[in-house]
Amino acid sequence: MSLAAPKKISILIADDHILFREGAKAVLSGERDMEVVGEAGNGREAVRMALRLHPHVVLMDKMMRKLDMHDRAELIRYAIRKGLIEP
Repeated sequence: MSLAAPKKISILIADDHILFREGAKAVLSGERDMEVVGEAGNGREAVRMALRLHPHVVLMDKMMRKLDMHDRAELIRYAIRKGLIEP
């Protein structure tokens, strides 16, 4: 009888500081139940990647460049559609 491996938590790291992204990826990649599926260097890229990759978690700097109100609204709508937050 073979046991299926538990599903990993997919994570998108979004920060305009590459050193933070690299450090976060190094720490998270050491966890058996987590997988970094993407990295974004600005807000628009983060929104595009979140919509394409459908990660379980988006770890995002709240003061990122190119993250205007429209981009934040896109992320909120995405989270509502995925059932991650309630409207």
